Amino acid sequence: MMRAWHIAWKDMRVWLRDASAIGILLGMPVVLIFILGSALGGAQSGELALKIAVVNLDAGATVPVPGGAPTSSVGVPRSIGEEIASVLAGDERLKKLFSVEKLEDAEAAKERVAAGKLAAAVVVPQGFTRDVMGVKPAEITVYGDPGQQTSADIVESVVRSVAAPFSAASIAVQTVVETAQDAGVPPQDMQRVVGEGTGIAIQAATARGALDAVRVQETQAAPEVELRAIDFYGPSMTAMFLMFGAMFGAFATIKERREQTLSRILATPTSAMAVTAGKMLGIFLLGMVQFAVLYLSTRFLFGVRWGGDVLAIFAIAAAEMLAVTGLAILI
Repeated sequence: MMRAWHIAWKDMRVWLRDASAIGILLGMPVVLIFILGSALGGAQSGELALKIAVVNLDAGATVPVPGGAPTSSVGVPRSIGEEIASVLAGDERLKKLFSVEKLEDAEAAKERVAAGKLAAAVVVPQGFTRDVMGVKPAEITVYGDPGQQTSADIVESVVRSVAAPFSAASIAVQTVVETAQDAGVPPQDMQRVVGEGTGIAIQAATARGALDAVRVQETQAAPEVELRAIDFYGPSMTAMFLMFGAMFGAFATIKERREQTLSRILATPTSAMAVTAGKMLGIFLLGMVQFAVLYLSTRFLFGVRWGGDVLAIFAIAAAEMLAVTGLAILI
């Protein structure tokens, strides 16, 4: 066992005398933690605000008023496209998610999306209100940036939710028409019945609070301590460089084998098991020293919050070092 300790101590002294190794194992992680923690410190705390454009080409149509005269001219002008655009741009909940810019040219919006200036562009086509009232296929087009696919998917999901009541209104209008036809409503009364049904459906879909018919109450637990970027990069970079340190042990063993130093050690009255144990012990001790230095430097220089249980922290580090030590010996 003493021979294993001697081999481990010899390897430790060799590594600690190597200035380049010390720079990589101790200097580089400290610098990286400082740079990443400082440069990306505001990225995690900032709120998501996707830049999108809304283009409304819908001029609207006359929506029949329930109880009005049986003529197509009776009603109020409504633009479902304008109301959808107003919801996307003015809803208080969506203001936290989107930064909306209203444009009048669909091609210009598409060009800005293609240039990566916008995450997505929502285009309401001409005649959208008329198509919804006339039970025709009505489509809202969402142009997404391929480089921001997740953001484009978010925009599409929100647009689907906003447009859902109007889809329901279109289905309701179709149901009114089919029901009136099945009931044998006289042709002279058909226009009045369909007009009233259409007016009720459109008014219900565009009424204030229609989108909030079912509300989901979201409650987030406030964290006791806010996680900063440097609190993330400190432990993660340390864990990564512990593995790098173990690889130095593997490279040192390969070098000794290439230079025949390992053969000379095995020629002494030292068993192969003692040599292997010494190599593993040296790698493990080097890693624990490396962890202790990085732990103390990041905690007191940068204020990284590692947690209150120091013993548990070092136990986790020891578990990682056991794993990477075994990997280094296999190499």
